[in-house]
Amino acid sequence: MRTIYCRAIAAAVAAGALTVPALAQTRDRAGDRPIYEGGLPDTGKGSKVDATIDVASAYDSNLPTTQIGQVTSSAFYTNGIYTTFSPQLNASVNGEHVRFNLLASTNVRHYASLDQILVMNHFVGGNVIAQVTRKTSFTLNPSVTYAPTYLNGLLTETTPAGTLESPSANSVVDAQRSYTYSAATGLTHNFTPRASLLFDASYRYTDFIGHNAAYPDYRSYDGGGRFLYSLNRHTRMVLGYKFTHAQTLGLAQTREHDLEVGIDYDLPLSPTRKTTFSFNLGPTLATGYVALDGDRDLRHQYRMRGDASLSHEFGRTWTTRVSYHRALGFIEGLAQPAYTGAYAASLDGSLNRRFGLSVSGAYSTGESALIGEPSPFKSYTGSSRLLIALGREWASYVQYVYYYYDFSQGFQLPVGVSRGLSRDSVRAGVTLWVPMRHR
Repeated sequence: MRTIYCRAIAAAVAAGALTVPALAQTRDRAGDRPIYEGGLPDTGKGSKVDATIDVASAYDSNLPTTQIGQVTSSAFYTNGIYTTFSPQLNASVNGEHVRFNLLASTNVRHYASLDQILVMNHFVGGNVIAQVTRKTSFTLNPSVTYAPTYLNGLLTETTPAGTLESPSANSVVDAQRSYTYSAATGLTHNFTPRASLLFDASYRYTDFIGHNAAYPDYRSYDGGGRFLYSLNRHTRMVLGYKFTHAQTLGLAQTREHDLEVGIDYDLPLSPTRKTTFSFNLGPTLATGYVALDGDRDLRHQYRMRGDASLSHEFGRTWTTRVSYHRALGFIEGLAQPAYTGAYAASLDGSLNRRFGLSVSGAYSTGESALIGEPSPFKSYTGSSRLLIALGREWASYVQYVYYYYDFSQGFQLPVGVSRGLSRDSVRAGVTLWVPMRHR
């Protein structure tokens, strides 16, 4: 009954979002600035410090599709109402040659029926963009996350590359805590207005707390380069190579050699709107050991990897994005490397000065990368959010979140984690934006 009620609220939210433009567009002047300014991008120079406080009531309907063993009392597998509290601090400095951003956030839930307060995550991250010389630029993106297991890479959500964003607490799978340390750096040099060379490298380490054998630590690092050549004003050719080493400590490791051939293309439709399309494609050679009948067998796999994305701006505020990602590697929380494909799409914009809407969805599927017989898994995620401005610094919202995953028997999962889960969540909350310092 509660599931039906949950879906009914979600349908009402969607219907309301579709009727809002008819009710309000005639009263708003075209091009007016949105009433709620907390979500506006930072485009000016100088420095600023902002805080955002988000409080919401939520209802989750959790339906494990298989037996979940020892964790049936966990709040993550329990239908019920809870309250979320999510403060966030964002600081930025935009100078003539250096830009710096810092983001710190936390997410806490209170389950009244279970008398539990759960810390969902803490996050601190930053990025630095420095113009070293007229032709050379440098980037650095470090971050630290404390969170439950998310099966990152499985429950995919669409996020533009390079975006500094807090981790989502929507796709929690179990209560195993971990620290994740990551850093990425890049150096770009423009030889001519047409030709440029990019070197980049990254490191990631996930430390699962408690030394639980079911959750071995994860470590990866990679490095490579890309050569970009502009064929004309809107088309760039991309050639690249990257080496990746990934390891689930004590269990398995892979080494990958990726070759990339691609095209970036953008088509301006007006001075302020454009369509951007990019794709790359190339072979991957993966090498790793597989345990067979007590022995370790060295396996080599040749696969194809690729990425494609399309971004389109339309209307005055609307942006839609679709993307596809095909790759081989580890997913944190799984003991075996996986060959995965992921599709994602999003739409966001302002219905008018007072109402904003964002919708996103993703689907991913994959199989064990180094074993001959496929062991498929799949997942679906979706989210819709309607924001209603109450003032320059206040806004309310309603949100619906759905995700689903399913693993076959061929994948080894930690004891107590369901091989399948379907979750609906409906939330209603208030967001307060506090501009603490602007210069």
